[in-house]
Amino acid sequence: MRVPEISIIVPVYNVDKYLDKMLGSLRTQSFADFEVIIINDGSTDGSAEIIERYCHEDERFHGYWQKNQGVAAARNTGLTYAQGKYIAFYDSDDIVPTDALKNLYQTAEKKEADLVIGVTEIVEGFQSRISLPSKRLALVKNIGKYTYNLVWSFGLWNKLYRRSVMVEHNLRFDDLTFSEDAVFVFRYIFACEKIAGCNAVVYQYRLRDFWENPSITQKTRKKSLCDAVQAYEILRELVTKAIEEDEKNLIDNNDVTDLQVEREKQIHANFRQKLFTRIINFNLLNNFYRRIWRSEEDLYPIMKNAVESLKTEISQEYWQSIVAAQKDLRLERGLMTIEELTEEPLVSFAVLESISKNRAGLILQGIYNQCVPAFEVLVHESLLESLPERFQNMANLHILTENSHSAKMEALKKAKGAFLSFVEEDIFFSINNMRTMAEMLIDDPAADAVSLSVKYIKNGSIEGIPCLDFVFSRRAEDLRDTADFNRLNWMFTNKLFRVAAIKNQEITFSDDSFSDMMKLYDQLNIIKNYQEFMLTYEVDETLILQKCGRLAELYLQEQVYLKAGIKKEWSRRVSAPKVYKRSGLHGIKNNLLVLAEGRSHSGLSGGLKCIYDKLETQENLEVRIYFLDEEKYKPYRYRAFYQQAAEAKFLFYNNKRTLSNLKVREETTAVYIPLEADFDLFQEADDMGQTVRKELERQFPQVRRKKLAFYCGTQIFSAEELKALRKIMRRSNMILMIWHIPTAEEKGMSLNEREEYLIDVSAFLTVDAALSASDVLVSDRCDQLGKFIFLNRPAAVWKSIWADEDLDSMKNELMRQSPILKNTEEMGAWIESLKNEQNQAGTLLKEELFGNCKGSFTEGLLQRLNLI
Repeated sequence: MRVPEISIIVPVYNVDKYLDKMLGSLRTQSFADFEVIIINDGSTDGSAEIIERYCHEDERFHGYWQKNQGVAAARNTGLTYAQGKYIAFYDSDDIVPTDALKNLYQTAEKKEADLVIGVTEIVEGFQSRISLPSKRLALVKNIGKYTYNLVWSFGLWNKLYRRSVMVEHNLRFDDLTFSEDAVFVFRYIFACEKIAGCNAVVYQYRLRDFWENPSITQKTRKKSLCDAVQAYEILRELVTKAIEEDEKNLIDNNDVTDLQVEREKQIHANFRQKLFTRIINFNLLNNFYRRIWRSEEDLYPIMKNAVESLKTEISQEYWQSIVAAQKDLRLERGLMTIEELTEEPLVSFAVLESISKNRAGLILQGIYNQCVPAFEVLVHESLLESLPERFQNMANLHILTENSHSAKMEALKKAKGAFLSFVEEDIFFSINNMRTMAEMLIDDPAADAVSLSVKYIKNGSIEGIPCLDFVFSRRAEDLRDTADFNRLNWMFTNKLFRVAAIKNQEITFSDDSFSDMMKLYDQLNIIKNYQEFMLTYEVDETLILQKCGRLAELYLQEQVYLKAGIKKEWSRRVSAPKVYKRSGLHGIKNNLLVLAEGRSHSGLSGGLKCIYDKLETQENLEVRIYFLDEEKYKPYRYRAFYQQAAEAKFLFYNNKRTLSNLKVREETTAVYIPLEADFDLFQEADDMGQTVRKELERQFPQVRRKKLAFYCGTQIFSAEELKALRKIMRRSNMILMIWHIPTAEEKGMSLNEREEYLIDVSAFLTVDAALSASDVLVSDRCDQLGKFIFLNRPAAVWKSIWADEDLDSMKNELMRQSPILKNTEEMGAWIESLKNEQNQAGTLLKEELFGNCKGSFTEGLLQRLNLI
């Protein structure tokens, strides 16, 4: 019997809904020299018949039967029968693209690789996305064992393995029900010699829709958690042992310098931190803590001990990154017990009597499957008999007794959560809906409510509701100043409200939900999420539109125009002067301070953050934050910003475009902060620079008694450019430190550590540390240029990624003395022209903003404004 090139192992357990598609995708592969080993792990549905059919129709398919022992045992059984040169592992409910085997095999043969990693596509409903870590790995020709993105590559499926490596090292799957694949993958990674990337989609991973029976990866069992913890302890031992052996080999190698050893140790340390950060963040918190209500067993003690144990492997900085990424979990206080989650919920669900009793159980299932663990359910007493017993006994379920609109008022009064969801239509929550809405309200204090779109399930597929699809389109925002089409979205269930906002406005409810929602649109700032949506089984667009009168007519007219290919020209931008003037009629609020972040959409940058940190504890101030990044234009944010800016006593902003079309009121103190940098840090920059300089001289003796130029940017220099830079530095008697954003491993650029005039500091210096020690800077990053110029040191803009019009906007007050360099020749000419000159822009700006303050720069600014 001829031995195939590839053996494919597919464990099967009760997946007759999906198995035919998986096996069919294998049979149609463009690469034909393979065998499929199907292990039926005790299925009790129709899976066996499908396996038999494929084995009968195609001699490459082989079926084997065993009692149910779990997926790890099934894969081990498959390994005993595998004969191929390479092995692939696939799940029985996913899809393999037609050219996947061909692409993986050709890469393995061409690169002589023991492991090939391709791109994973994640399919959820009718949406799909590419796994970015898999894409980044696929772009790398030679993947190192401590490459960061490997920590996000626990899955078996997008890889091709050399069978001889498994045989040599006797690799098998541990008897675990969770993360057994991660343990196997890392055992293999540390055993093999060469890993290569394959830049093609080689696997489609399917996430089950929430209304289907959950698979093992969607349930929460105590055994799964215990097995996960055991798996992560195995991973800890594997990584520790591998690193110790590799570092010992480096130290024993006489050809390796001390600097190389230190760099490798730093890479290893970073890899460990990122690996255990991923395990805590994604595997423990997302897979178990967020699903704590799906278990009838007490998972908290095991989970808490596991998180505390793994926290010892990471720094405080990495732990804070987890806290920031999981805002709704409130991790600054630690994990919460079931009792604490019940007593201090973040979200309250009010499930009202108007929902269908025959769907009440499914709606409750969606609520308890969503991934915000701190929630309570207030359910109307008329629905109790319709609920499965397991929901009736939940500790966080409470009863509403009032009828109709009074039930909403009762829910508003009883709700313990900061946010409240009124569930009065047959609309269902998917896993991430509530987390998305809650985090939007946490991130945007000016928002009073957030809404998702709604789609409906028809014959097992998902279809849009035309009027709501339009509401959640950019076109509806374009027309907002002509007609507020948001009001077509008048349901309650697809929105999450800030309880304090409803109470502050003293809003009451009636028996007419449509009128109530119109009132809420008038009084609250309701924002939208354009990516996620909720689901329903039945929908009648006519019923949605018939209450909307003239607005429905305008919508239907717009649809006629669109079908005819006619697009009316309306201004996309919010009418700033109109909104500002209208809002200014309310007068100035002397305690209102507005921070307008115009350079970032993810958090306050530099100077604005310094100001916020100093003022957040001021009880007499109301501080509002708005993110107004031009590249991610959000009309609702601009509208809310103009409304608040018109009433603010103080306004701080860092992008001049923010106020470019406004005449700020005389009563408002507006302060422009042209820095993305944390300007309080600069008072310590000289001391930091001396410390860093000493460390550089210790590691790089050639640095002594020379000036340091610093390149910090996104462009990787070619070999020719590096050659030109060496000549420039030699003529200038300077050293060029290079800190590049993409890693050398990913882009193929590396510098010999023995070089006299060029040194790569990416691996062991932070950008701020390198800046503090440098005499000259060349960069294409605004934040780093701002920091450096603030130190009164010469800096130049490296043009690499900037269009000419973008460069014009960069030339603000802080950068007006900085030249723009287009190539290494211009860099050399500029550096050679430098003597001991200083950039006076920084000095002038410091005097203008901070005066002669003795404390921090921020304190000096705020003292001048009498804010502290």
